[in-house]
Amino acid sequence: GLDFARWWALNCNVLFVMLSGALLLPYKQEPVLSFYGKRLTKIVIPLVVYYMWYYTFFGQRTEGTLDAPLKIVLGILTADIKSVGAYHLWLLYVIIAIYIVVPFLRMMLRDLSYQHLTGLVAVTVIILTYATYLPLKTGFDVSYLGWCGVAIAGYWCSKDESRKYDNWLIILGIVSSVAMWLVFKYDLYYSNT
Repeated sequence: GLDFARWWALNCNVLFVMLSGALLLPYKQEPVLSFYGKRLTKIVIPLVVYYMWYYTFFGQRTEGTLDAPLKIVLGILTADIKSVGAYHLWLLYVIIAIYIVVPFLRMMLRDLSYQHLTGLVAVTVIILTYATYLPLKTGFDVSYLGWCGVAIAGYWCSKDESRKYDNWLIILGIVSSVAMWLVFKYDLYYSNT
């Protein structure tokens, strides 16, 4: 029971990315470099500090050598979070990946009709549902589509026109929770990965 509760609580990551999309994707007249500059201090610098801290206290270091700065830089650039035991930093890498495309997504979404935006979100949900709940592998990588799609879904949810779907979204959330419980309880997918 507690394992499922812990696993179910990981939805906070999805909600965080959806909120990021809802708050960041509405079009603003902001230069790309200005957007990146603001996020540098909020995301990249903390990532570097956290990584250095984890490397210092938990990393696989060689005592008496000066290779630490190079290993830290390479570790950050290659997202080597396993060797320092900082598995939770994956979310910062996801956020950075989304932030890289936010200025461009803003421009693209500005001129996209609500109907087409709804279609984009629907296709993304279908693909991610397939990739998450069915043990069949797809011929393409859905991970980047997934997190950008989640941010775009958050943007879609923030639209006034989307309020008419609130009850359906609640029902789909309940169905998704039951599906997650079944996958977890019967180990339908994760035992083969």
